[in-house]
Amino acid sequence: LGFQDEETLALLQEAIKGGTLTMEPILECKGLTKQYNNHVNALTNLNLVLERGQIIGLFGTERKWKDHFWYKLINDLLIPTEGQVLIDGMAPGVETKKIVSYLPERTYLDPSMKIKDIISYFSDFYENFVTDRAYHMMTDLEIDVNSRMRALSKGTKEKVQLALVMSRDAQLYVLDEPIGGVDPAARDYILQTILTITTKTRPSWSPPIWSQTFEKHPGPGSLSKAGAGCTQCSGRWNTNGSG
Repeated sequence: LGFQDEETLALLQEAIKGGTLTMEPILECKGLTKQYNNHVNALTNLNLVLERGQIIGLFGTERKWKDHFWYKLINDLLIPTEGQVLIDGMAPGVETKKIVSYLPERTYLDPSMKIKDIISYFSDFYENFVTDRAYHMMTDLEIDVNSRMRALSKGTKEKVQLALVMSRDAQLYVLDEPIGGVDPAARDYILQTILTITTKTRPSWSPPIWSQTFEKHPGPGSLSKAGAGCTQCSGRWNTNGSG
C-alpha cells in the first residue's frame, strides 16, 4: 500500500490480524462514464481502485472534471451515465455518507449561527463527530466559537468548515480545495492536521482525497511534500470538451 509511516503500518497490520479491518478497497470505480445532455463525456470508462492507506492529491488547472467525478459522483449528488461507484463495497447513499466526510468548495453553514452552536449541531447529527477535536482545532486556528458565521472572513469560514469535516472519525475524507482561500500561515497547520488525524485516530482509516486548483502545474515536489500516494486507473477525464 505504500505506507511511509512504520507506526501506521503496524496499526493496520494489528487491525487486520484482529479482524477489525477488512481490505475492501475504500473506493472503486468500474467503467464509470458521465455524459451531459450535449453528449460530451466528462468521464469515459474510468476504472479506479483506491486502497485504504492512501492519500490522493488531485492537482490541476481545470476544475470541472474533478468536481463531477471526485465529489458529486462519490457523494451521490450525480448519477453516472454508465458504470458504478463503490465506497467500502457499497453504492453511494445513506450508509456511505455515514463513513465519508466531505468538504465542498462552497460554504453551506447557516450564516446566522454561532460556531459553538454549529459544533453542537454536528455532534447531534454525526455519530462519529468528535466535539473536543473541533474545539481544539478552533483554538489552534484562533477562531472565537462565540462568533457568528456572517461575521467571519471568507478564509476563516473555510477554516471553520474544514475543522468540522476533520472532526469526524470518518473512513474516507473527500476535500475540495482545503487550502484554497486559507492564509499561508495556517496552511502548514491544516496540512499537518489532515495527515495527523487520518493516521492516528483509528485503525480503519483511509486518508483523504483532495484537489487543489493551480494556475500553473505545482510540480512533483508538491505531491511528495503532501505525502500523497499513487494508485492505478484507466479511462479518460475530459478536461476541455474535446476528449
